[in-house]
Amino acid sequence: MEPQLPPHVAAARDAEQLRMLAVGHFVLAGLALLGLAFIGFHQAVMHVVFDHPEMWKNAKGGPPPALMLDLFRWVYVAFAAFFIAAASATSCPASSCASGAAARSRWSWPASTA
Repeated sequence: MEPQLPPHVAAARDAEQLRMLAVGHFVLAGLALLGLAFIGFHQAVMHVVFDHPEMWKNAKGGPPPALMLDLFRWVYVAFAAFFIAAASATSCPASSCASGAAARSRWSWPASTA
């Protein structure tokens, strides 16, 4: 049987862990938004490369077919949706973690009988 921590020590430790969890969620949401910015930048570059035929005048095969840009647009939409969902999923629970200690105090956990 593990020794029980005094309530004030356990509450302080729990509050610190919740703060660290909230920071981690915000960091992951920021990285997801950074990924979204990268997707936007990459799409802009690919749009310039595919839509300007003068860039392809010296190429052996000529410019890629228009179907390629359409395919890339759907891939960009899928990745953008993923990054938006990831940013939303990680930032929303973080805001609720800050008040988690207050919400958790409403719950009563049964004591171990072992």
